Amino acid sequence: MAYSAMKLAVAVMVLLIAAARSANLDVVSGPTCNSDIATDKKTAGYIGAALTELAGITSVKGGGHNKTRNIPDDKSGSISGSASCKDGRNFIDCITCLGKAEGKLLDNCRNRTEAAVELGGCQLQYAKIK
Repeated sequence: MAYSAMKLAVAVMVLLIAAARSANLDVVSGPTCNSDIATDKKTAGYIGAALTELAGITSVKGGGHNKTRNIPDDKSGSISGSASCKDGRNFIDCITCLGKAEGKLLDNCRNRTEAAVELGGCQLQYAKIK
């Protein structure tokens, strides 16, 4: 019985990996970053949190989503972002694509107050609002 469950788990993993590899993750546009830099560490942390939250919501619910995250105890405003996956993307393709998009934004636009990237299967962007 345990052997059968193990075979099933391996088969599911193989299918998930194959689905993720089939997602179009080529960069279509960006990442583009504005020249303004957030000088406080709190803002940078909230940018990352907002992007992660957007990726999770969008991959589970599908379609496109907008999210605004207030920066507590900060007079500088909030982080607003949007994410979407192309029509017909399954959960694995969507979360894989948004994860790669998030990585590109954080790697290339760290501490920037506005950035966007579009991959073949999804788009992700954010802006700091005062």
